[in-house]
Amino acid sequence: MSKNKEVLKRHKFWLPILSFLAKGFLLSKYKIGKIIPFTIDRKKQYLFLSNHALPIDPMFIEMYYRSPIYFVATEQILNLGFASKLLQYFFNLIPISKGLADTGAIKKMLRIRNEGGSIGIFPEGNTEYIGRPNYINPSIVKLIRTLKLPIVFINSYGLTFCTNRWSLTKKYGKCGYQLRSVVEYSTYDKLSDQELYELICDSLDINAYVVQKEQMNIYRGKNRALGLERLVFVCPKCGEVFSTSSQGNYLHCHSCGEDFLYDEWGYLNIDQKQYSMEELYAKVKMDYLHFLDEHSDGSLLFKEEGFLMISKRLRKKKVGIIKLRVTSEGFDITFKQDEYHLNYDAFKIAIQGKRQIIIYPQVKSALLIRFKTNVAPLKFLIAYQFYHKKLLDYAKEQLFIQHYGL
Repeated sequence: MSKNKEVLKRHKFWLPILSFLAKGFLLSKYKIGKIIPFTIDRKKQYLFLSNHALPIDPMFIEMYYRSPIYFVATEQILNLGFASKLLQYFFNLIPISKGLADTGAIKKMLRIRNEGGSIGIFPEGNTEYIGRPNYINPSIVKLIRTLKLPIVFINSYGLTFCTNRWSLTKKYGKCGYQLRSVVEYSTYDKLSDQELYELICDSLDINAYVVQKEQMNIYRGKNRALGLERLVFVCPKCGEVFSTSSQGNYLHCHSCGEDFLYDEWGYLNIDQKQYSMEELYAKVKMDYLHFLDEHSDGSLLFKEEGFLMISKRLRKKKVGIIKLRVTSEGFDITFKQDEYHLNYDAFKIAIQGKRQIIIYPQVKSALLIRFKTNVAPLKFLIAYQFYHKKLLDYAKEQLFIQHYGL
């Protein structure tokens, strides 16, 4: 057998067994109803493209498809010890460095394609916060043209209200996955790069709140607002930065003293009006950008404690508790008595999971920093984007073309 063989018989053998064993638990945990298989030919090869709602989207999509799909996933999947070995044995995931170009991942995809396997990609690269997909890098077009596979577009629905990236609790309500469309290679090959990119974005742009306004499905649960300060870290009423906390079904502002109800329909209530997460994030971002612009003198913006790990593809080394200071000049990391400064032009950053950030220095291993559950990783990412793009002398209206990704 070839050393680089990627598509193995065991993947097809174990999938129905693992699906049977895990199905009941996963459907209950993530509040998803009955799985109705996709009506597509399981003997053909496809490129599956889906919006990204949950970290375990790949497992659910494979249950709907009922045949192996080789998914692209963050390289962090490979440094989980024994769990990583099991995942690779059963599913052979395609690891990629988050936010960075990765030729190794592309080569693996091509081997899988040549061996007759189907490939799955979440073009956003990040699970969503606000009920609609994140920024999609146009480079996905070049990859699709390289793979030359029929595209299957998959849409999840309702998951932003049941369980999402900012939330610490799960709610009960209507949610699941559905087949959007199948586009043959002969069809999209005739499109220009811009037309293909627009097709991808349109096919994955599912605005949960547009659907919710029409259906008004109820999503019940306890402590519904818990974790909301990880998205709404600026008061939506008085505009004070880093002033919010959550408890039960309410978001509280420590500056103006207001309490805002997060209701069973997935809206935050402010002065008897319902606001979607997208509306709230737009306000948070603009207020935060004003704050960053006004504090461009090198003074302290904020500081947090976190747990630092040195992250490599095959292992993760625990370092310990650090203090992280953020200014307009960069990130200052203090570990014990040592302090390290990273200018904004010397690293890249991405959000990992619900409460972690990954820092990619130019010459060193990636730094994975885990924070407490009430810390907003978004405030690090937006600060990086703002000051990094200012270094590149972008026009002000060009500074914020992205949501959360790189």
